[in-house]
Amino acid sequence: MLCCFGMQNEHAVDKWAEQEFGQALLGDQRRTARAVAMAKAIAAHPSGLLTQVFAKSDEREAAFRFVRNDDISPSALMDAAHSRTALRCAEHPFVFVAVDQTDLSIVDNQRTKGLGDTGTAGSRGSGLQVVNSLAVSPDGVPLGLLSQQYWTRLVGKRKLVESRRKRPPEEKETGHWLAALSQSQARLASVSTECLPWFQLDRGADAWPVHLFAQKLDGYLTVRASWNRRLWRAPREPQRYLWGHVEEQTPMGTHLLHIPREPGRPARQALLTVRATPVELDLVDHPCRGVRDGLVA
Repeated sequence: MLCCFGMQNEHAVDKWAEQEFGQALLGDQRRTARAVAMAKAIAAHPSGLLTQVFAKSDEREAAFRFVRNDDISPSALMDAAHSRTALRCAEHPFVFVAVDQTDLSIVDNQRTKGLGDTGTAGSRGSGLQVVNSLAVSPDGVPLGLLSQQYWTRLVGKRKLVESRRKRPPEEKETGHWLAALSQSQARLASVSTECLPWFQLDRGADAWPVHLFAQKLDGYLTVRASWNRRLWRAPREPQRYLWGHVEEQTPMGTHLLHIPREPGRPARQALLTVRATPVELDLVDHPCRGVRDGLVA
């Protein structure tokens, strides 16, 4: 993750760049030094384009040679940055890890860069799909990325639901979420046995493989429910469902949330009601053709 410090704090920029990429294993110490120098320049001038970040022609040429060099591994750069994030996390008993998927749009008018599809059917673009795992301290300070997954998505004819269900998780986009969770957990464990991850996932991660992962996790996981899932029941008991069961619980408290104005929608106040109860989910493992798992959530 690249943070902008601003030119008024040049010492902080230099220190950050050295800590973040100074240990990157790029096969040659000169490449590592170049990575540190480029990180300093980008952090001080986060314009997005190399031609705008590097004012001098020799600096621009060196930057272009660096990014075009096939012998420089992007994963080595990420590994150095993610390891540094884990060291910052080790100072805390736990860290929030916000995991979410987004589009990374890249201009490719000629479709020659090997990119995938982004956006919606009404506004299709080109680029990559990215899942970031952002570590945040207990008091809300961003600490950096623990994992980053990216891939191309090719949108074609939509497959039948049954066909999609038969595919194992690692062959679907769920696999990238699981990789992000596993790598983040392993990264933290490599530097500290005391700091636990508390994953925060949006509704896109409400999938049975993620719930299975949570059962074996040495830490915590919160996911926004996307499906009104069945609750586990004994034979002949009536079927109960998650949302209705939670709504029957006594409220623990309320919170008034201010929602700012958006295009076409005025600002407003939303009253949030907090309810909690342990449940056991009845999840179906579709690739195993109906084998059910009861999971406590």
